[in-house]
Amino acid sequence: MNKAAAVQIPISYVQARGCLCLSKDNRVHSFLMSAFLSGADLDLSRTEEMLASASESKKLFLSDALSSSLHHDVVAWDQKYHQWIYLECDKEKAEQLWQLLR
Repeated sequence: MNKAAAVQIPISYVQARGCLCLSKDNRVHSFLMSAFLSGADLDLSRTEEMLASASESKKLFLSDALSSSLHHDVVAWDQKYHQWIYLECDKEKAEQLWQLLR
């Protein structure tokens, strides 16, 4: 079966930051897409650093690759580890952002 390519829309740091789903201890859940899917919680300062760097290099997107069931709508290039990182978003905020940008 041929799966359709993921939709990716460039977004700003402010849009990405406003969309994130923060835990009570200011952490953001993330997934790495490599040979397998692995998850981790990132602290807010690390997440903001990554978003700023990705935004500057124009490698920050709203993506539907992991949004349907996992709500990891923001994808950013992690300059530190040279990988794409998918960040968990608040479902309602992500839906609002999708509507705004489509």
